[in-house]
Amino acid sequence: MHRKPSGALAPHLAAALTVGARGTGGVMAIDGVAVCAALIALATAGPTWNRVPNPLVAQTAPLAIVLEVSKTMLQADVAPNRLERAKHKILDLLAVRAGARTALIAYAGSAHRVTPLTEDPEILKPFLEGLGP
Repeated sequence: MHRKPSGALAPHLAAALTVGARGTGGVMAIDGVAVCAALIALATAGPTWNRVPNPLVAQTAPLAIVLEVSKTMLQADVAPNRLERAKHKILDLLAVRAGARTALIAYAGSAHRVTPLTEDPEILKPFLEGLGP
């Protein structure tokens, strides 16, 4: 079932592109070796689905949290009010940064260090709860 080449292709290209043509052996052994080499290279690269954290961004870098405790923080435009919402956000941040050094500074006109840098978030919690205007 061989067809005669149409005049659209050059004869040497038609012979190379025709299935079962002379000079083409289908899949050659070198093709299999190349595929195996590519798979081995991919396997040794160790692809993973997990996201690798960036080592340049330290999650344990010291952090000073500055909290405004003026009367404007009592506005209820955010439930329950701005100050309580900020306290909740700080508690969430402390939970994520467990073991990292964190300090707390409060200000309302003038700034005051509430706690120095500490690795224990439990020390900051009572001071944070007691802050108010």
